[in-house]
Amino acid sequence: MANPKEAVEDFQAEFLSVMSRIRRMRKYLKGSDSTSMIAMKDRLEELILEREIEEEEERKAQEEKQRSIEEVKEMMKAKGLSESDLTGTGSQDQVVKKEGKKPRKPKYLHIDDEGEEHRWNGKGRTPKYFADLIEKGVNIDKDCLARNLEPEDEE
Repeated sequence: MANPKEAVEDFQAEFLSVMSRIRRMRKYLKGSDSTSMIAMKDRLEELILEREIEEEEERKAQEEKQRSIEEVKEMMKAKGLSESDLTGTGSQDQVVKKEGKKPRKPKYLHIDDEGEEHRWNGKGRTPKYFADLIEKGVNIDKDCLARNLEPEDEE
């Protein structure tokens, strides 16, 4: 049996996929009458309003946090303290930068009609471009395999 969290994530992905494509929405709502669709729209508008309120509260909390940080920095400046005084690292100590992961070689490469290259290493969520190709019936394992390509620098 699938992990409940994965099942929820799968449902969310499918739901967002349906809601972002008008044709799929028409397909799934074909038998619905306008009254039930209006009720769905009203519930969606209610969710949007809730989300806007949450985002506004988060924005205010972030602004308050930033104001607090600025106040602390001003107090430190007035007392002649620096961030390195708090962390215990002197100016002679250098901060070692952690190296990021190296980009992987692309497994799939497809060049669209405009000549633009689309690359994907085959890991993680399928990019929309490749998902659309698959939906159109393209076998990416046959038609889009990239061979002898160097990884693309991601900055």
